[in-house]
Amino acid sequence: MSGLIFTLCSEPPQRLDLSALTPQKLAGLSNAEIEKINLASGRHAASVGDYFNVSGNDPEAVVFEGGSAHFDNIGTEMNGGSIRVVGDAGVCLGRRMTAGSIIAEGSVGPFAASQMLDGRVEIMGDAGILPVVRLPERCAGCAAACSSSAGVPATGWAIACGAGLSPCSAVAAILREVG
Repeated sequence: MSGLIFTLCSEPPQRLDLSALTPQKLAGLSNAEIEKINLASGRHAASVGDYFNVSGNDPEAVVFEGGSAHFDNIGTEMNGGSIRVVGDAGVCLGRRMTAGSIIAEGSVGPFAASQMLDGRVEIMGDAGILPVVRLPERCAGCAAACSSSAGVPATGWAIACGAGLSPCSAVAAILREVG
């Protein structure tokens, strides 16, 4: 038997919720059924088959060939088996995990292994890093307004501050790109 391999075909334009792709939730499903699983966590519909080629047949050893900071909730509530991410992962990697192992060969977002009870999470890159983007000079005013209300330095870097501000359309478009 080989592992169950999800090969990334294209970078998703939105965050995807991969919590449905754990060994226990994939057990007993055919590759065709797996390709129909909904991953959307944004405005647009998204299924496994939209972003991954699925191959292999052993859900106890899940492999994501190609990672993305948009891949959220990998291994959430996992209770056995293994997951390997060849690349980056988004927020909440291994959240509420009770058994099994996860290896992320790249960097991961915030809240990795949060509320984890047992198992093993190994991160080969950085952990807890939020994506940031360099803003064009014309957006410096919006970045300063957002940064000052969020309590972070206004250096021209945009951080999703959650302050409820309405940034200009250029900043909003850039923030949508990062996530």
